[in-house]
Amino acid sequence: MTQISKDNRIVNAPIYAIHGEERKLFIKKRNQLRSFIRSSWHMVSVNNDMYGFYGNPENIITHQEHQKHIDKVQVELDEIESKLAELYKNDK
Repeated sequence: MTQISKDNRIVNAPIYAIHGEERKLFIKKRNQLRSFIRSSWHMVSVNNDMYGFYGNPENIITHQEHQKHIDKVQVELDEIESKLAELYKNDK
């Protein structure tokens, strides 16, 4: 969205409510959470294999525990994505 300032300069207004460096940090966090969700099944499998072979079988992560953790991460991911989707509101 382009606006004209008082001294006739073109000023580009932001498109989204969160913009600039803050938006980059939100996108980075979103990508980290997505990556965690994609790779978590592999990490749990390796963890369970290693504890089953070398360690205490009581430390094996169950499917229900893993799903609870994934659900928490998904809620956080949904919050970040909704914040990133908010459009900039020009109150003028």
